[in-house]
Amino acid sequence: MWTTYLIENEAGTIYIGATSDLDKRIVSHNRERGPDWTQGKGPWKIIYTEIFQTAVEAKKKEQK
Repeated sequence: MWTTYLIENEAGTIYIGATSDLDKRIVSHNRERGPDWTQGKGPWKIIYTEIFQTAVEAKKKEQK
């Protein structure tokens, strides 16, 4: 199962992503040395999720 997700920080910045392990990915986003785009800009909270059967489907939705 894959998840397309939207997260938002306190400044109102929104990030869209896709992952097969949402819990692990959110922890990664909230680490000080996380992914480049979200690094040091947290804390991030989940505001939307959508579940897909495949990575292709989830990433297609992420790109919309």
